[in-house]
Amino acid sequence: MLHKFLPLLWPPVALRFKEHRPPENRPVVLVAITMIFAAMYFGSPGHTANAASASAVPHAGLPQLGAEVWVDQETTTPQLDHWMKLLAQCRMPYARLYMLQNQLPVGKNWKSHLVHVLGPYDEAFAAAARYGVKILFTLPTSPIPQGSAAWTRQKDAVKFIVRRYRKNPALYAWLLTNEPHLYSRLLSSEPYNTPLVISRYQTWLTHKYGGITSLNVGWGSHFTTFKNILPYPKKVDLYNQPPQASFNDWQAYWRHYLTHFLTKISAIIRQNDQNHQINVNPDNVMSNLAAQCQDIPAWRPAVTAMGCSLHPAWHFALLRRRNQYALGIGYICDEIRGFASPKPFWVTELQGGNNIYSGSKPLYPTHRDISQWTWIAIGSGAHRVIYWLLNTRPKGIESGEWSMLDFQNQPSPRLLAAASIARVIDSHPQFFYKAHPISSPITIVLSMDAMTFQLTHGNPNAQINEALGFYQAFSNLGLPVNIKMFHEYPWRNPATQGKLVVLPQLTGLTRKQAADITAFEAKGNTVVATGLTGFWNPRYQLQVLQHFPLEQALGGDFKEVRYEGTSFPITLHLNHSSMVLPARHFIGDINNNTGTVLALQDGRILATENHLRKGTSFWIPSLIGTAAWYGDHEPLAKFMNRVSAKVTRNIPFRFTTYQPHVILRTLKNGRRYLTVITNGSGSPINCRLISPADLKWKIIWGRDGTIAKNGLVSLGRRQTVVLLWR
Repeated sequence: MLHKFLPLLWPPVALRFKEHRPPENRPVVLVAITMIFAAMYFGSPGHTANAASASAVPHAGLPQLGAEVWVDQETTTPQLDHWMKLLAQCRMPYARLYMLQNQLPVGKNWKSHLVHVLGPYDEAFAAAARYGVKILFTLPTSPIPQGSAAWTRQKDAVKFIVRRYRKNPALYAWLLTNEPHLYSRLLSSEPYNTPLVISRYQTWLTHKYGGITSLNVGWGSHFTTFKNILPYPKKVDLYNQPPQASFNDWQAYWRHYLTHFLTKISAIIRQNDQNHQINVNPDNVMSNLAAQCQDIPAWRPAVTAMGCSLHPAWHFALLRRRNQYALGIGYICDEIRGFASPKPFWVTELQGGNNIYSGSKPLYPTHRDISQWTWIAIGSGAHRVIYWLLNTRPKGIESGEWSMLDFQNQPSPRLLAAASIARVIDSHPQFFYKAHPISSPITIVLSMDAMTFQLTHGNPNAQINEALGFYQAFSNLGLPVNIKMFHEYPWRNPATQGKLVVLPQLTGLTRKQAADITAFEAKGNTVVATGLTGFWNPRYQLQVLQHFPLEQALGGDFKEVRYEGTSFPITLHLNHSSMVLPARHFIGDINNNTGTVLALQDGRILATENHLRKGTSFWIPSLIGTAAWYGDHEPLAKFMNRVSAKVTRNIPFRFTTYQPHVILRTLKNGRRYLTVITNGSGSPINCRLISPADLKWKIIWGRDGTIAKNGLVSLGRRQTVVLLWR
């Protein structure tokens, strides 16, 4: 009922509870009535209503929303009742609770102390149960090595908490920890480089190599025993540093350690609770994952669904402009979906409120931002979107920030926007129940070897910048994209045909990986290789002086690499036409064998197209993705539109031409589709949508008149429209 009255309020509050049906008249006489009704509907911190009047409906098969409810020792029962009731009324039936590790008691009477600490959480569970809200409980664990005593304390606490709540009707899921990562820049300092850690590292090396002779061959070293091996030092002399192989192993050990930690916590949960979901939320995933020791696909066996933290104020350091934030949301969603597959993925934390002091980029998200970010996540296939956070933290570094409530504990326009989305999803259960993102033949391939290599050579985010340029190019065309780690892509699967992969600056490529790429291309697929892909192997050994491992796939090898400055043009001749493609930093000259020359400058070959049996490769050994990311991204989009034409012709929805700042997401359920179209820029835009001729659309979220019969979509600044097609 409330949505019928909200449009009568002042516009920022009215916003979009029924955005696609905004009334033109707002009689003043009804404003007071509406405000009284809103107060009755939302109540106050001290108000407890009949539970039957506000009950959430969790549904495992529908994408649904929720929020973090911040609980501390001063939190009261009336406050918890108000917050849980509010989530239920907003049809956001999930509340995440986060217990900090520093809340764990020590000493002989730790259990009785823990019972006391858990008191407010007990009340939160009780309040959630009253309103049908389900709890996602974040366990108080930390992967930072602290010795056996601290580990025992964590294990005992996990067992105690799991057993305490496992039969509670409000429990839905466990979070293994909060934002697991270990910063590689600290790995050779306390508390990481302890005698216990060194001993475990030496044992890990023993298991990996078997004997010290094998390690010496791999490292180019002369150790007599594993006991003599110390960690890779934090600071090294540029010309007398340990070999790259030892650095790679030190990094690999910590990725193994973090994965092992999460696996152990998951095992403890499963020993005591076999019934509830398990999730984890890696953070800052739009970055060099090796720098955080996050081998996220390896965590998949430990969870039932993969999650992530997604805060533009924290995690968009590589985004250069505000109008790229919608793109950033899409990239992280696609990345986590790729890492999670075949399991579901969640956005376990999505920024829900203001962030002035506790983030890297100050940001006040408006109701349009929340609407846009949420719909992009849903359109990307997220099963749950949990906002950080519902209520304001009263103390600590994040006090006064992030909240979707105002300081009077009432809904902000952001919360009302989220609630309106929840109502639309609940109104279309038959579509959303089995809807999934449309399949894409395009994959951008990332490599942990390249990320590790780039920690010590050049820009640590070189691969990510190059990948983002291509991701933006495809997104500007309305084309869906997969993001996968190299070792997870089905290179040699017989069913992998008619696909396109982008290899963005994959330095540190092994010969086995090169063989996989060659076999993939020969089966009838397309490869786009850029930058110094294949130039070195993971041990920093130059591969072009011997047999370049991608010579057969790319039709040649490197002749030379020249630094040319910030940016420079490469003129391509493709299909009897020319285009200028910006590149950046360096030019790779090609020693061509079997390829067709696409770019020739002063007698130097800068780009080729090669055919290997049924497949094709496009090789431009310069940073064209990075140049697009930092400069003009239209030329790369047009180039990739041509290159991908064969593999994308069956994609049902896309833009007719290159369209900057617009994001398109498509869900499918049988012959029905849902498209999310968003304008990430601060200015109005028009774009034209290609769609199946036999389908008719209906606006289910957004303003009437947004789309015309000819497919022309008109969107205001940061506006979103959602169309249901049948």
